[in-house]
This record gives sequence, structure tokens and C-alpha cells, in this order.
Amino acid sequence: MKKTIVYSITLLVLLSGVTKGHAQAAKPGQMNIVLNPYKNVNWATFKQHKAALHVHTLQSDGYNMVDEVVRAYQKAGFTILAITDHDKMEPMAQYERGRID
Repeated sequence: MKKTIVYSITLLVLLSGVTKGHAQAAKPGQMNIVLNPYKNVNWATFKQHKAALHVHTLQSDGYNMVDEVVRAYQKAGFTILAITDHDKMEPMAQYERGRID
């Protein structure tokens, strides 16, 4: 029974993706094919960035305080930083566990 429900839900999700999700609707009877989605992008107006998109701090399982992490990445030339702490988000948790003074 569980397998049937899972298969049914999966089928519904897949079928819903077939009929929707197009960025631009094609005219009836025609296909809308995008060969180069960046064709109209003016790259002279864009900047390059150095990014870190998965960084932890002492708030979860990292080894440094948030401000230390931010400063270190700034010093290393990063312009984008995503702090992705997880589990318990308790500001004093690491202090209470004796990991920091």
C-alpha cells in the first residue's frame, strides 16, 4: 500500500512538471527551443565574485566564531559568504559545552 502511494505521488509530481514550468510559453503548434539562455546578457555589466556557499561556524559544527569566519573570508577576497549552520541554533551552546571561553 505504501509503495502504491509513493508511486502515485511521484507520478503526479512528474506529470505536473511536464505541463508547467516553462519560462516563456510557445505559440500553439510550435516548440520553444532555447539554445543560449545568455544570448542577451551584457557581460560587461556583471562582476565576478569569489563565493563560499557552505560554511559552518561554532554555532553548529564549525571551529570559529561567526565574526572570525566573516573576517577570514573577507581577508581571503570573498565577496559572497553563505553561513550554513545547522542542527541547534543556540548562541551560547558551544560556550556551555566548554568549546569556547
